[in-house]
Amino acid sequence: MMKGTLVIVAVLMVAVAIVVALISTSTRATQAIDEELRELSKNPCIPDALEIAQKNMPFGIKIRTPKDLPEGYRLAGITGVLEPGGSPGGWIDLYYWDKDGCALTSGINEHDLMMQYKAVKVTILVPRSPEGDYKDGDDFAEQYYYSYYLSRKDEFRADVRLVELSNGYKGYGNDPFMGTGKWIRIEEGDGSERVVHEEPYPEPGRIAFFHEEDKTVYIVMADMPLEELMRMAESIN
Repeated sequence: MMKGTLVIVAVLMVAVAIVVALISTSTRATQAIDEELRELSKNPCIPDALEIAQKNMPFGIKIRTPKDLPEGYRLAGITGVLEPGGSPGGWIDLYYWDKDGCALTSGINEHDLMMQYKAVKVTILVPRSPEGDYKDGDDFAEQYYYSYYLSRKDEFRADVRLVELSNGYKGYGNDPFMGTGKWIRIEEGDGSERVVHEEPYPEPGRIAFFHEEDKTVYIVMADMPLEELMRMAESIN
């Protein structure tokens, strides 16, 4: 009889790597979080969530929200990692959907929130300096499309392609696709991992682009076609 803990993970897209690179900033945020951010962390759906997050954005960065959303969709909650007092680093996630209540505190995982509840997620990656992490949209595309995705194309199931939005911003995106879900057994004792089962696993569409004025990266994700995600991204101004 096998012993250990069985977990399921999904083979995610290239954009996830951008978020993972910033996770190390989260420990400092939790050590010295101020009262407003503490309240937001307890209830990500409070009415002034956007105002609280905006006050803690570094370098005067404006939180820009999509204006072109599916009918009935509204800003329903904010989560993420922000340093107290506007220190650099971290990210915020804006969630939009057309249902009542706060799904962000209901125990629904993020994947189901997008794929079953049809929520739209907009992530803003906060740069670590006023100069930003990329020189421009071409630099962003070079690092995360040509250098990352194309060199590992066989690892991904999605047809990721470069896009240029009508507002001039450059990035990359894909339609929803069927990825691979892996059941991994974490063995007791040494904590080693072993894949014991794989099966198709639906993943949302996404578009990521570099906002050159703010030096931020925006990622829009939903179980919606890339064409619809592009319209939402183009309305972020």
